[in-house]
Amino acid sequence: MPSALAALAFVVNGGHERPTLGASGANADDWLVPMVFTYDEVASLLRTSDRTVRRLVRAGDLPVIKVGGQPRVARADLDDYVARLRARRESELSNGPE
Repeated sequence: MPSALAALAFVVNGGHERPTLGASGANADDWLVPMVFTYDEVASLLRTSDRTVRRLVRAGDLPVIKVGGQPRVARADLDDYVARLRARRESELSNGPE
C-alpha cells in the first residue's frame, strides 16, 4: 500500500493503533485506508487540486457516492481510476511513438 494512503488513514483514524482483527477474514491492512474519501482527500492522494478532482467527477472519470448527502469517492473507484491510468500509460509505452 502506498505510504500516502497509510499516512492519510492514520490521520483519519485519529492516530489509533491497528485494531485486533477477529475471525472476519478481513485483510490486516484494510483498516488503514478509509472506504470513502472527500474530494480534498482524493486531491491529496493524487497530488492534484480539488478542482481537478471535481473535473474528473463531472467528466464521469471518477464515480461519486453520497454519504449523508455529501459527495464521496469510494476507495474501490479510486483504485479503478488509478488502474485505468496505469493501463493507458502502459499501452502508450508499448505502442511506442507514432
